[in-house]
Amino acid sequence: MISEVQKNINSKVISCTDCKLHKLEINDNSKYEKGYGKLVSKEGKNSNKYMILGLNPSHIRFKGLKRPFDADNEFGYHEKKFVVLLMVLKVYDDCYISNIVKCSSLDNVVNQDSFIACSKYIIEEIEYANPRVIIVCGNKTYDYLLQLNIKNIKIEKILHPSFCFGYKRISLEEYSKQLKIIFDKYG
Repeated sequence: MISEVQKNINSKVISCTDCKLHKLEINDNSKYEKGYGKLVSKEGKNSNKYMILGLNPSHIRFKGLKRPFDADNEFGYHEKKFVVLLMVLKVYDDCYISNIVKCSSLDNVVNQDSFIACSKYIIEEIEYANPRVIIVCGNKTYDYLLQLNIKNIKIEKILHPSFCFGYKRISLEEYSKQLKIIFDKYG
């Protein structure tokens, strides 16, 4: 069940027009049934002990995509592996999963203006979730998060799942070990 606070954050994200990305068809929530629209965060069912952040939603969209890293077709195969891995490690229900920028871009590149426009939402999400640790997927996401000057919450950086699995940078087994170390450290 989604909390009232999360519903409020999601509503603000969906109606946001603070940067030019909202004008792209891919971010049009009136086409949500086709997989379009801004992706909203996923709250942990049990808790929000761990916050996992990606950069922004992929520009490749498809029917049924509703949450970050929750792809369920051939385009999102690597991200779905990540969600399944969180389930295997028995932490999925304790994860708050989001993106720093809520809209897709045509080239999957986020600029400073879009980050600044969305930063108020990620700050609100961090304050609401109050995680023990923020697990950041990718260098660019990490660099943006550091600009927010987050206090009193540990930050751990991991490789982005699509980079690891898509480019065969690391095995699923090795990636799983790295994640398990982080979850054990903050569990």
